Amino acid sequence: MKRILALLLCLVLAVGATACTDGGQGGTTNSTGATTVPGDPLQITVPTQAASTTRPSKTPSTTTDTEVYGKLLNDGDFPVHSFYGADALTMAAGMPYINFLDEKNLTNLSGSLAKRYTVSVPDTDFSFVHESAVIEYKGTVFAAWYSCHELELVGYTPIHGARSTDGGKTWTDKEICAHDPSGEEMYCPPVFGISDNKLYMLVNTMKGFDNITALELYQWNEQTLTFNKVWRKSMCFKINTNVITLPNGKLMIPGRSGTMGKNPLNPAVLISDSGKIDGNWRIVTVDKTERTAPETTVMTVGNKLYMFSRSDKPEVSLVYVSTDNGETWTQPASHDIPLRAVKMYAGTLADGRNYIVGNVEVAGRTRVAMYIAEKGTCRFTKKIVLYDKATAKIADTEMCHYPCVYESNGKLYITLTVGYTKDSHIVPETTNIADRYSWFVRGIQLFVLDVNKL
Repeated sequence: MKRILALLLCLVLAVGATACTDGGQGGTTNSTGATTVPGDPLQITVPTQAASTTRPSKTPSTTTDTEVYGKLLNDGDFPVHSFYGADALTMAAGMPYINFLDEKNLTNLSGSLAKRYTVSVPDTDFSFVHESAVIEYKGTVFAAWYSCHELELVGYTPIHGARSTDGGKTWTDKEICAHDPSGEEMYCPPVFGISDNKLYMLVNTMKGFDNITALELYQWNEQTLTFNKVWRKSMCFKINTNVITLPNGKLMIPGRSGTMGKNPLNPAVLISDSGKIDGNWRIVTVDKTERTAPETTVMTVGNKLYMFSRSDKPEVSLVYVSTDNGETWTQPASHDIPLRAVKMYAGTLADGRNYIVGNVEVAGRTRVAMYIAEKGTCRFTKKIVLYDKATAKIADTEMCHYPCVYESNGKLYITLTVGYTKDSHIVPETTNIADRYSWFVRGIQLFVLDVNKL
């Protein structure tokens, strides 16, 4: 059946295909007859409903499924990655697609450019720590994450944080930044933002796994060295990245929304019209189709916003485009960056180069890479692998995932969750310890890059 499906998919093309960019370095001819190459941003035209057409297959009957999928990618019809299953192929074939990677001119940077430091390791109290945020404020690097005693989002779940005054080399002991001592509400996840020269942290509260109840805002108090609560607003919106500033001066937080009492399954953004973090925030739904675990991130290219979104079932990474500062968005498109269905993080460096960090290519969240575009474009021409299980120098680790990125004074700070083997760290002695998945033992690592070397 898979063989038949693969051959049938060779006949399916998305005529809504459109390049992110239009440059002068050659390219591939898509089903519309237009040449698409990475370069400066094109006007993105995505149809309301993706049309399709057919053409004779060039694939020999002896070609394996993997080779069939690769052939489709090489033909430039729609992006197909080695981890795509039948459902993902069907979805990609029915969507427009955006070309981001300049494969012929892609430079692989050495992973040794990244310096790595330990922020937090699992201990007897909290063996599961995850979904970190990072920022630099007045010379201090701040990191925060949510912690669980043993299993993800089960029981008492506070936000922990730590600080570094030497660029991430050493850290204070972890401290509680936000929590519910009764354990009735869990806190997850934290994100940071700076507004009016004040440092803020926003966190979600929830009653159960992703059952979001509210958004809470905290402000850093430089005298008491604590985060103090500013307000709490009831809403079903799960935040995914640090606060970003839009070209029009408004603020945005990418995330996902839904109905109170249910898990948020719609890619969405929060917008602060006042440009103040402590002001009012409103929800803009990006996609009314419910997706599985649609964690989102946004980068800016000229007057366009590109939202990348995870979707688990099927496993694909989608992209949406806005030309009006996030008020309206195109339908989802597929793309050629080999991102797995795991949380990713995109943004723009101070010098105008865009980037995206995420798990790529191989299964099990075992490889993390950063792609870097040329200035003012979404033409990605550089790649650096930050973590690969096969060559990792982080002892006893099985995976690395969930990035947060922040740039300051020529340094790029990237926090990531690492999953340890079960016996490599002290874990609680409970009756169900033998039934635990080893990846539930997690810690937080910091990767530091010199922007000028990227």
